[in-house]
Amino acid sequence: MSLAIADGTEKGRVEAESYVETFVNETGWYPQKIGLFAGALVYTKYNFLLRWIMRHIARSKGSRDLDTKRDYFYTDFEAVKRFAKEFLASVAPPETRSAIPSSALA
Repeated sequence: MSLAIADGTEKGRVEAESYVETFVNETGWYPQKIGLFAGALVYTKYNFLLRWIMRHIARSKGSRDLDTKRDYFYTDFEAVKRFAKEFLASVAPPETRSAIPSSALA
C-alpha cells in the first residue's frame, strides 16, 4: 500500500514499484504475486510532526487532500479482494481448492 499509486499516474506506479524493488533487493525474497494498492492519509492518527510531513508530501504531489482534521482513504477494496482471491487460489493445493468456502472468495 502506498500513496504514490493513489494518483493513478505512470509516475506514481513507477514510484510504488521502486518500493517493491527495494524490498526485494534488501530481503532477497521475491514474492510470487505482487499487488500495488493506494493507501490512505490518516491525518487524525498522526502526531503533529508526521501530520505536517504528510501534508507537505501530499501538497508536493498535487493533492488537494490537505485538511488535517480529516482522513482520506484511496484504497480500492474491490481490487484488494480480487487480488486476495487470486492469491488464495494460487497457493491452495489443487485438491483443496474446492474445499475453500465460497465466503472466503466473496
